[in-house]
Amino acid sequence: MPAFVRLLTARTLILAFTFTALCWYLLSQSQPWDLPTPGASKPKAGPEMVISDAYSSSSTSSSSTTPSKAAQPSPSAHSADPRCAIVPGGENVVIAVKTGATEAAERLSTQMMTSLRCAPNLVFFSDKEQYVGDFHLLDSLDKVPESAMANNPDFDMYKKQKGMSAGQIDSMLKGWKPPHSGQLGAWTLDKYKMVHILEKTWTLFPNKEWYIFIDADTYLVWPNLLRFLETRNKTEKLYFGSKAYLGGTPFAHGGSGIMVSGPAMYDFVVTHNGTAAKWDIPMKDKCCGDAVIGIQMLENGIEMENFWPTVNGEKPATLPFGPNEWCHPIVTMHHVTPAEMAEIDTFERQRKDTEVSSA
Repeated sequence: MPAFVRLLTARTLILAFTFTALCWYLLSQSQPWDLPTPGASKPKAGPEMVISDAYSSSSTSSSSTTPSKAAQPSPSAHSADPRCAIVPGGENVVIAVKTGATEAAERLSTQMMTSLRCAPNLVFFSDKEQYVGDFHLLDSLDKVPESAMANNPDFDMYKKQKGMSAGQIDSMLKGWKPPHSGQLGAWTLDKYKMVHILEKTWTLFPNKEWYIFIDADTYLVWPNLLRFLETRNKTEKLYFGSKAYLGGTPFAHGGSGIMVSGPAMYDFVVTHNGTAAKWDIPMKDKCCGDAVIGIQMLENGIEMENFWPTVNGEKPATLPFGPNEWCHPIVTMHHVTPAEMAEIDTFERQRKDTEVSSA
């Protein structure tokens, strides 16, 4: 990359985050997080993407199971980084990362050591069970029955990679496109994961207050996330993110981050048990799994709330800056490369915000 391009990128990143940090700091000194309290009017919606094509005190006992060791992240900076203790409440938040066997090796290590370094409840889901370094990736599709995969070429890649090593997948399948779709096999397969990931995450981490679902190229600003969640009512059935549409149905865009309260997760997974299996076959005719989450949530009586640009699908180099975006704290960014994650993490570590409080 030419030197002037690298310089421009770095300057753009620093400018973007300096501006965001300044706005965030000023807001936090008086009335932090200028977002509506539950029951108030919703924030002004930003650009919305259009894509064609029972939680209760009596039911949620203290007998929640402990996640298996395999589902836990390997030792990370969480216990050693003093910044992780600046904002409390992380123990009540679960982060589930969706990735794929063709991309995991190049993305997860950087994401774990930067964006997710403070997340205590963390699990990775892929389309193949494997280890990437110390990270155990769980197979999100292992409960899909053969009857649902039969005569569906979308699962050809899933079957091909089962007996392959990471190196073989990287060399043979990374750019593979099944003849029936013309799209990358990994993308064709991706939509089948999301509903299963919600169910599996609840099984591993039941009865938590918040569940956050992101991609392997999503950067999560951890202290901002916790402060943002403080403004939401954890006892209500909530489902929110950056609004997109499939037909006329709104849904939270997956790459920007799908955020679900504990009561909404209980409703989705327990009250409406069997939702993932219900969608295994019909999913073939849908564009994407995050859209199906929105469809199912609406069927369950839970409406999606839009919190763009706090939850958004851009990154520092592409974030718009104008009257609609100024002084909105950033919680997520999308399409962030490992190198960009490292740059943002460096910025976060250098911020002098340890005395800033949400009180």
